[in-house]
Amino acid sequence: MLWGTDLLFRPSVLSSGLDSVALVMYEHLALTIIFLPALIKNWRTWTRLSWQEIVALLFIAWGGSGLATVLLTQAYAAGEPVTATLLQKLQPAFAITLAAPILGERPRKLFFVCFAIAMLGAYLMAFGFAWIWNPTSKQALVAAGYALGAAALWGGCTVIGRWSLRHIEPYTMSGLRFTLALPMLVGWNLMMRGSFQAKFSMPDKAWLPLAAIVLLPDALGMALYYIGLRRTTASQATLAELAYPATAIILAYPITHAFSFWKWVGIVLLIASLYLIKSGKFVNAPAES
Repeated sequence: MLWGTDLLFRPSVLSSGLDSVALVMYEHLALTIIFLPALIKNWRTWTRLSWQEIVALLFIAWGGSGLATVLLTQAYAAGEPVTATLLQKLQPAFAITLAAPILGERPRKLFFVCFAIAMLGAYLMAFGFAWIWNPTSKQALVAAGYALGAAALWGGCTVIGRWSLRHIEPYTMSGLRFTLALPMLVGWNLMMRGSFQAKFSMPDKAWLPLAAIVLLPDALGMALYYIGLRRTTASQATLAELAYPATAIILAYPITHAFSFWKWVGIVLLIASLYLIKSGKFVNAPAES
């Protein structure tokens, strides 16, 4: 739900003149500083990682934390922040596909019934009672493309993150996610700009909303996410993440005034299906080693 507050702040940073890559770079710089104490305290953990765990962390950092955040920010910049946020509902499709071969999670039949209800709810939240292949504008399609790319990366990160948390505690995982992404983002930022001054300049109007992004959806939201992910299956966790677009719809209502009856129906279906999945133990998780 904290991730949904991103919709209030990220467009404000973009409107100040800061581009997507620079925004995400500054975001990760601040988050690296915030989580540095956890990395120092648990230095023995991350200095003893296997090469498989290092590869997993690089995928999470470069793909999920770096590239996916840039893609979502680009979708916001395309002028469709609400559509981009709602399309994050497709993360479960990617996560559940990967959870079986990587984590050995075997959803039961009732899980897929509840999953279908959750997807129906998410669809209604995004499009109402309308056909998806009736795009209103090219701009909406561009935003959707960026958002789908981000959803695919984040869905994969849910599974890889669950696998990595076997040996890495949540705060260290959060710190490594942001710290390992920072060099890639700095290099990306340097390649995009011609003058040194333009490489690391920030508009005055960007400071306050950027600070809000770092503290609420990023630092607090990500820490809570990894604490929860350590105690649940990836298939369930990725459905719980649908609280993100549900919160975004509620927060966007004063802006869009496009909150139809069917979107309310979608939220009700989503919450009901999540409750059933969590209480019904519909995913067979392998025994912890």
